[in-house]
Parts: sequence; C-alpha cells; structure tokens
Amino acid sequence: MENKIHQEINKIFDKLNWPKINFHVVKPTNIEFGEYTSNVALSASKTLSTKPQEIAQKIIDNFDNTKFNIKEIKIMGPGFINFYFDNNYYSSIVKEIFQNPEFGKQPKNNKVINNEYVSANPTGFLHVAHARGAVIGDSISNILEYAGYKVLREYYINDIGS
Repeated sequence: MENKIHQEINKIFDKLNWPKINFHVVKPTNIEFGEYTSNVALSASKTLSTKPQEIAQKIIDNFDNTKFNIKEIKIMGPGFINFYFDNNYYSSIVKEIFQNPEFGKQPKNNKVINNEYVSANPTGFLHVAHARGAVIGDSISNILEYAGYKVLREYYINDIGS
C-alpha cells in the first residue's frame, strides 16, 4: 500500500507540473496518525517555494480516496499528510488472504533468525503457560520460515533447580 500511495502522489505531482522530489510514505509509530503518513509536503516546500500546508492541501484535493478505500486524509503538524482507511480496506485484505493460499509467502533469503524459547521446568509444577511457551515459539518459527527466513530453533531444557 505504501508504494501505491507513493505512486498516486507522484501522479499528482505530474498533473500539477511539479518537479519530482524524494519523499517517504511510512506507517506511523502512533495509530492516532492513521495507517500511513507522508512527509511529501515538507520535502517539496523548499523546491516549490510554498508552505507545506498549502502543498499538502493541493495533494489532498487531487488524491483519489476511493481508489484506496481511504476514509480521511488529514494534514498534521507542520505539513505531514496522514491517511486513514475505512473498514473496506481491512475486509479486502482478509478477502485477499482467503483467496490466495500463498499470501505473505516470500522467497528464501539469506537472513537467519535465532528463535529461542524455553521448556517447562521439570523440577516444578506444570501449568498451561509451559505448553503455551512451546506452542508460541514453534508457531513464530513457522511464520518466519514461511516469510522466507532461515530459522534456527533453540528449545532450551530448563532443568535448573532443586
């Protein structure tokens, strides 16, 4: 989705005869700032000799919200553009996951991840959390392998105790 928003903004720049610039579309660290945010107006302000808020407003006015299931686009702070998606966006992702059995699968890469998880302590009482640790650790390893990583699994035997 980041690439699609980036491409749409580049089309707006072409439409407005603005020069191409480098900018980012990223997921914000705080969900209050939407699903994606962009620094495009801030990056373009010097090149266009215009206030970032004015550039942001022109981008918003020319952005096709319906193409991406965007509920709202807001200008925040000094000129960041924040994109908020409607529920159709999320349901379309779920639909895509069910229709594509290979969804999320990535080709193998050279990155190695060491996943360590701990067994039950044989010197103490067993409870549900001991099984949970093994299941979660193994599941995370499976997900990472599906995503293309080489996973080293280390299942420690916790036999320290009296």
